[in-house]
Amino acid sequence: MAYMKALGNATGGFYPLGSNGLWHGGIHFDSQTGTALKQDGGICAIADGEVVAYRLDSKYPELKYQGDRSVLYSTGFVLIRHKLQLPPVPPAQQPATPNVASAQPSEQTAADTLVFFSVYMHTMDLEGYNAAKQSADKNKPQIDEPLYWEGSRYYRVGDKSKDKQDLPKLSQELDNPFQTANAISPFQSDDGSSATPQPLTGIHIRDLPDGKIIGLLPTGSELTLTPDPVKKGWGKISSIKSGEPVSATVGHSVSPHAPYCYVFINELDAVSDPQPLNTVVVLKTPYAVTAGTVIGHMGQYQEYTDSSALPPGRTHPMLHLETFAGPDLSDFIARSRERAKQLPPANAFLEISVGAQLVMTVPDPDQTLTQIGLKLVPVGDAQGSRWIKVQPKAAHPAPLHNVGPALWVDASQANKVTDGVVKGWTDFPLKVSNASAPGADFRDVFRRIDLEKLGAENIAKDDKGQHWWNVTIGTKDGATRQGWVCEKGHAQTRMCGPWDWPGFDLIDHSGIKPVDMLKRYLHVTDQLIEGEAKTEFEPSASVVNEGALVAALERAIDTNKDGTITAQELKIAQQTPWFAEAISHLIVRDESEWGGGLGKWQALSPLMGTLQSLWSSELERIGKLQWWEQANGIEGFPKDHAPWYFHPIGLVSNFNVNAGLTCLHCGSDLTITATILKAIFPNITTDNAGRFSTAVTTAFIKYGINTCNRASHFLGQCEVECGGFTAFRENLNYTDGDHLWATYPSALKAGLHKSHPEWTSAQIEDYSKTHLTHNDSGLGEVLFGDSEYPGRDYRGRGLLHMTWLDTYKEYKQASGNDVVTDPAQVQNDPSIAADSSAWFWNTRSINEKADQNNVKGVTKIINPALKDFARRKAAAKKAFVQLNKGQQPCSNDWASTSITENGW
Repeated sequence: MAYMKALGNATGGFYPLGSNGLWHGGIHFDSQTGTALKQDGGICAIADGEVVAYRLDSKYPELKYQGDRSVLYSTGFVLIRHKLQLPPVPPAQQPATPNVASAQPSEQTAADTLVFFSVYMHTMDLEGYNAAKQSADKNKPQIDEPLYWEGSRYYRVGDKSKDKQDLPKLSQELDNPFQTANAISPFQSDDGSSATPQPLTGIHIRDLPDGKIIGLLPTGSELTLTPDPVKKGWGKISSIKSGEPVSATVGHSVSPHAPYCYVFINELDAVSDPQPLNTVVVLKTPYAVTAGTVIGHMGQYQEYTDSSALPPGRTHPMLHLETFAGPDLSDFIARSRERAKQLPPANAFLEISVGAQLVMTVPDPDQTLTQIGLKLVPVGDAQGSRWIKVQPKAAHPAPLHNVGPALWVDASQANKVTDGVVKGWTDFPLKVSNASAPGADFRDVFRRIDLEKLGAENIAKDDKGQHWWNVTIGTKDGATRQGWVCEKGHAQTRMCGPWDWPGFDLIDHSGIKPVDMLKRYLHVTDQLIEGEAKTEFEPSASVVNEGALVAALERAIDTNKDGTITAQELKIAQQTPWFAEAISHLIVRDESEWGGGLGKWQALSPLMGTLQSLWSSELERIGKLQWWEQANGIEGFPKDHAPWYFHPIGLVSNFNVNAGLTCLHCGSDLTITATILKAIFPNITTDNAGRFSTAVTTAFIKYGINTCNRASHFLGQCEVECGGFTAFRENLNYTDGDHLWATYPSALKAGLHKSHPEWTSAQIEDYSKTHLTHNDSGLGEVLFGDSEYPGRDYRGRGLLHMTWLDTYKEYKQASGNDVVTDPAQVQNDPSIAADSSAWFWNTRSINEKADQNNVKGVTKIINPALKDFARRKAAAKKAFVQLNKGQQPCSNDWASTSITENGW
């Protein structure tokens, strides 16, 4: 609902009617929606899929009007293909007989898959990306170039690459390993004197993806890569454009295989020269994206009213978003609804049909307790319910014993001792048989996760365990009606799931011509030019008004039934839940504005009157915006110019039923998006923001990090532990021996004593200071290695830098992810990096400290030394502002507990 309200703020571009009365198959995001939505982080993919085509303007085209007025607009777009797969039919129950193979789900067919597309129109031009590079502001979200652009692409070893050469280890064969001044042959400098070269910084080269380190490519080097098809994030060096590999250890020979082996792509800076420009590019290899991946940035789309004689500026950012499918959609939805009947019962949605009656009154109590001193002990579990069944019990004589029959009381009385009269009910107060007229005037669909946010006053659980909700629905006179509905056995209501497509209507509007739509609009709004009679347009108005689309809109939002549905009414309707829900569930077939030539638009010319010159310019723009025909060769793309259109919010909401990460206390949406991560952590890359947003959200749901406080404190710790999502592996390149020894004295003693039990404390200290500085891998094995798993170390990795072999083993046992054999998974796989950190948070009961807003208590569990404590606090506070957005009661609770005793 928050998105629908925000879309109602848009200057124009409402689904399914534009401000000019014409069919409009998309929704708009602009500066006005930006007042409610955070849009500066980029355009995000609405669902998992693959980019199949795009167009990139080198520079926004300039549209000229009469009188030397001009505006900018973007012809750029991104087209993403998605697939929706029906769940298989569950296997039939087999009799329990020996030697019978387990029942298998039925095989799926092509008809079980729907291919649909989303298109993001009016994206940023190349000039905009180049300008963003030149004026990069660390305090603002980063604008990175998309990785799917074709053309020349290479990588540079830059600031993200922080690997260093190791210093040579002391020879294991020396009789006295502590005569360090003479034990190692000195290096020779150019002038012949002895000198130890400084270790170079760059990126490690490995023999295989995440394999053995065989070299290092220094900072400043440039290379081309081929991404590894199996190990995501790794690439095989195709060529080195500049720079030369060096050995992994100072002074050693570099492997001859180093120029052709593997590096970690996410630690490189991508450099591109996109080609071709200003034309539709159909990708030879589609580029996979996940929901929330940033796929571009808003471009310009300016109207005549934005024009002037001055050179046009970049003043009107706008995105047009559409989702559509081909002619098989109708059959797919019918098949989906039949499949839903074969699946286990679903309860993601409550659908209330027209005519459904609600239970609008609660009967008066029929029981009275007058005895003082009785404890009202709950019978069963009705936590979070308005009423609860209790058994009155007396404490004297001990033990507690029943007094009279159980009864239902207000939940606030549970576990209390009576000190006066208590009213109650013999039976649960609500009954479906008590539902009363009038019935619902509109169909309503409620997400269960939203119903659960109604609060205990509006939620009840009866003695059969069935849930009741006190809902508000709209009436045909524009008012509201409130009453209780039961999840089971309530006439003309049902609990259902996304495969039922609850509330969706399919409307074929493809037979209505744009010229008739415009004539209807001019007719109903009385916008006639001199010499035109209203009666001229009545036939067209009648054709459109009698069509299925306007009829559906009249049923949904035209409360006064005057037949003048306009974009303005759509704008207002989006502020009302039942109207917004009805609009978002319309699936309409009509012709795309991005194809089919100019004929249908030129047919409007006779209606333009004195605006012919302006309209001629707009026809030029319409022609340049078209691209449909160039996409015809894409697999699954509709050949017909009239596909079926969804409202993007309605479609995503129907299938995003498990994304209900909302605060238990205030209902704030805690879904972690790429935009939120970039707002909290200014140094995070766009790629990492996209890769980790879904992973963090999933982990939060799984491990109960589900309040404003919990999520904010978790992210606050990430600011230091993983450097704000920039470093997922602890860096052990120490340059100062004294600092190293002061940091890890006990661990160094323990680690080196295992391999050299004969060494004294002084020898261990000397070796640590002289041979474990500038030695990341060596120090890692000493501090965090184990003889049981040679060659590996269990240093801090992931979002909260999970550390020590025992913890890795514990996580492996809990999750099934073998991070003991392959600890690098924790740093390289976003899902495991997030899951392991949230698991640690959960198993160490850190939620308890977060609930208290005890930032010191939280930090002590993560880092007992309270390293960079101020940064953790600042990031937690920043995260809270982003996630909570002033919602109560969490906002006041945070403020009242931000006290010195809690570390603030």
